[in-house]
Amino acid sequence: DSVTTYFSVRVGSAAEAAVGDNMLFNKLVMLVKPGVYTARLTVIDVVSKRSDNVTIMPFSVPPPDRQRLTVGGPALAYRISYLSDPSKAGNNRMVKGNHLVLYNPLGVFGVTDSVAYLYAELYNLRFDSAAPSKYSLECAIFDNTGMIFRDFGHHSEFKPGRSAVVAQALDIKGWPVGAYSVRLIVSDPAAQTTDTTQIKLQIVSPESIARAIAGATTSDPYDSLSFQDRVNLVAYLLTPLQKQTLNNLTDSGKTLFLNQFWKEHDAHPDTKTTANRTELIRRYQFAIQNFSSDKLTPDGWSTDRGRIYMLYGPWDEKDEISTPRTGNPFVIWYYHKVKGGSYFVFEDQEGYRDFKLVHSNVQGERYDKDWAARIQDEMLDIR
Repeated sequence: DSVTTYFSVRVGSAAEAAVGDNMLFNKLVMLVKPGVYTARLTVIDVVSKRSDNVTIMPFSVPPPDRQRLTVGGPALAYRISYLSDPSKAGNNRMVKGNHLVLYNPLGVFGVTDSVAYLYAELYNLRFDSAAPSKYSLECAIFDNTGMIFRDFGHHSEFKPGRSAVVAQALDIKGWPVGAYSVRLIVSDPAAQTTDTTQIKLQIVSPESIARAIAGATTSDPYDSLSFQDRVNLVAYLLTPLQKQTLNNLTDSGKTLFLNQFWKEHDAHPDTKTTANRTELIRRYQFAIQNFSSDKLTPDGWSTDRGRIYMLYGPWDEKDEISTPRTGNPFVIWYYHKVKGGSYFVFEDQEGYRDFKLVHSNVQGERYDKDWAARIQDEMLDIR
């Protein structure tokens, strides 16, 4: 929700559309503050209107440390090529320094892939042009049990300046299907400093890819929500103590809190999706679409009508009184099965269709004796 980019690719023929294993690359660039972020990729067939999306799980952007050796921007890639003239690169968005980097942000490779590339940037190397020195790199692969699966050893490189680029090819030919972790250790002997980073790498079989494609239509809509949407979604479900706890957590802590909350409140834990959460998402999106201040301000969920809609869902009956005998326009929502029969009265107090809850017969909600009497009186006119 902070920055978006689009690009399109034209398919020339049905035969071209049927070709598999195509790869499309693009890059989204933005400046962000330190924190935890997610990204969402949506692919749309503009002819059939079919679409699917994938969420790149939360990733952390740490605060910069300008005093010590730091490994920045670690990522896996399908290919890294050195460019003697970066200006001649076909897709300039994919150029980092003098390298064309075709990223693999999910770190997922197939069993038919033979090479995975490791990319990283090094900052704050101790550099003296009058006395050239080296930094050292160590790379190892660990399996899902934490044991070393491959050790690529270590080697040294001359420092080109205070920063440098790591572009290392990893031979993954013949690796078994499974989850791995790539560990990179960088040392600067001149400054006696070291930094390390780890990246997840996964090898998948053609069968698992086919299953993922087959199950794409049943993907959980929760995966496509932004981080803030996920926080908003539980606004009316948490106790005051839970709200205080959530507000005091870091973004990564909030993510863990929300995951645990939904795990404990899954009405059908034996299914892939959380049915009650999916319904709440539908209510949340309806509230934003219908009750927001305007199209550029998606605050409909936080309005009085949005809160009641998210808690109770669609009304059973609705009366809209646009020209009452006295006072402002108002709306009444009726829920026949909630607490033996309930209703909520919303009044357009300012004339901008910003309806406020002024009266209800539900315990704990706002009760106004004057409105109660008025409803009884005007009911003859509107029922």
